[in-house]
Amino acid sequence: MLDQARQAMKAGSPEEAAHCYEAAQNAGAALSAAEHVNAAKAYAAVGREVLALRHLVQIVDGADGHYASWLAASRSLGRLSDTTFESLPRRLRILVLSTWNTSEFVQFLRLAAARCGIGASIVETPYGQYFNVPLDPSSKLEELAPDVVVLCPDYRATGVAVATETPEQALTEHVQHWQLVWDAIRRQSGATIIQLGFAIPAFDEFGHLGAGIAGSRARLLRDLNLALASEARKRDIGFVDTDAIAAQFGKAGWFDDRNWYWAKIALSSRALPTLARHCAAVLAARAGLSRRCLVLDLDNTLWGGVIGDDGLTGIRIGSGPDGEAYQEFQRRIKALAERGVILAVCSKNDPAIAREPFLQHPEMVLRLDDFAIFEASWESKSAGIQRVAQFLDLGLSSLTFVDDNPYEREQVRAALPDIDVLDLPDDPAGYAAALAAYPYLELPSFTAEDRDRGRQYHARSAARQLRDEATSLADYQSRLNMVATISPVDQIHLDRVVQLINKTNQFNLTTRRRNREEVIQLIARDDVEVFLARLRDSFADHGVVVVAIGIQVETSLEIDTLLMSCRVIGRGLEDVIINELAERARHRGCTEVRGWYLPTERNALVADLYARSGFELMDSEATGAALWRRPVATVEGQTTFITVEKS
Repeated sequence: MLDQARQAMKAGSPEEAAHCYEAAQNAGAALSAAEHVNAAKAYAAVGREVLALRHLVQIVDGADGHYASWLAASRSLGRLSDTTFESLPRRLRILVLSTWNTSEFVQFLRLAAARCGIGASIVETPYGQYFNVPLDPSSKLEELAPDVVVLCPDYRATGVAVATETPEQALTEHVQHWQLVWDAIRRQSGATIIQLGFAIPAFDEFGHLGAGIAGSRARLLRDLNLALASEARKRDIGFVDTDAIAAQFGKAGWFDDRNWYWAKIALSSRALPTLARHCAAVLAARAGLSRRCLVLDLDNTLWGGVIGDDGLTGIRIGSGPDGEAYQEFQRRIKALAERGVILAVCSKNDPAIAREPFLQHPEMVLRLDDFAIFEASWESKSAGIQRVAQFLDLGLSSLTFVDDNPYEREQVRAALPDIDVLDLPDDPAGYAAALAAYPYLELPSFTAEDRDRGRQYHARSAARQLRDEATSLADYQSRLNMVATISPVDQIHLDRVVQLINKTNQFNLTTRRRNREEVIQLIARDDVEVFLARLRDSFADHGVVVVAIGIQVETSLEIDTLLMSCRVIGRGLEDVIINELAERARHRGCTEVRGWYLPTERNALVADLYARSGFELMDSEATGAALWRRPVATVEGQTTFITVEKS
């Protein structure tokens, strides 16, 4: 079929080519980077641009992807109509400010962003203007109204000397320089800022001694990267560890002096796609689009062999080259779980037999209690993954599937296009490296809730068992012994609040995204109510799970933001929060609470929330957006099965 598709394209018959490509993929054929580009051209020619887009973004992670493939794909992407990108979850305006020529990088960033679910329109300024644009009032940064500003520095433009006798002073001055740029952007814009770090050349004028000399250029650049990363986290600024990416890529291939001398491009053409891919991953994390759950196969993925055929003593784990490789892969997965990634199993297996290695094999790193759900059956992997997503109350776009079998990977890709699939190499020795190179589990921040997420999802399993035993919903909720604590947003919980605002999709009435600085400004306003809610029950303390923001407009308190973590959906906590908003409105002298429901592809869950909560419809639009109101006089009594505490 692929040969026929190529011949059809050469013959100028995109209709036939599109048909052949579709048939080839349905048959499980794997396409090369060049074939994905050709398929995209065929689909675009016959008006199926969304399918064309899906093929183009496959270039981003392809094993055979390289500069020429990215260039061809990014050019094809540029020819798609703007409406095609409406199929993606987010649309963002991005401004790139740099010390080097980013013209090709910008094309690649747009392609990589699309792979992450972001339709990006990107504006770049002439290189070298990164300092002038934010500081010059005539630059009209405010008029550009970017959602994101990406700062791309290069060590050659920093003025870092080969050596300095005052390294601490030099470091402070360089950090303050970038802080000045950040502050200038924040004064004119509420945009998210993404700061790229410095790629440090492999050579140093001091040789190996330079690592120990505080004033050497290499040492100062390393210290500058660490200081910028630390300051960026404090200020809610995304940071791309460019030097780590360059080291993984290979610094001999990262830099290209000819590119610099001829075009002022800071890195080699081969390295541009890698930088764009990682920058887009950080951007996606800031936009709430990173992946949150690894769904893992078992046989020949977590261990060598087939547990049902080889038995407990026959699988390879812990000893021998393959066994050590599988064990190291499990260690990497365990480390991800410890920083908040949810783990799930989806395996074609007998459930009891599949559990044996976790219960009995002494070399296993992962144990049953590391998994939020253990899905083992003889149904298709796509059916099992759907059950996993349903159990976890997560959209498919939050999941990454990991399986050694190419057929299973392609079956899942075809059946569930929203799920991400990690391609593993043939040799298990490369599994850990493949996972380490996968950038789409990026964190926008790290909070106590992230650290405890695995335990919280385990508690959900126990809660579900209780629900199955309960005689009614009210019986189940009352037996949970739930306690909600409502409190202001303080410095301790600010990062978690910002995280929820930027990643919560399903239970989110308006899906308005805000950075840390914007939230701080809202908290400081006299006309705004901002509070959070924690929830604990018989099984776990779920941490901060609700954020609510109400803005007083004359005699109404308008609900600007009302969101809740999917971990506690179905507990009745929304009734507590709406009653709290109504009570605060009454204390302000307001006569009613108003709230918009703004529909997205993912928040249909709350489309009828206001109707269920006693609100009456005031206005509606063709888009599905609707404005609702409820007099504060109709505030209802507190939900009996949730004890409410206030602090």
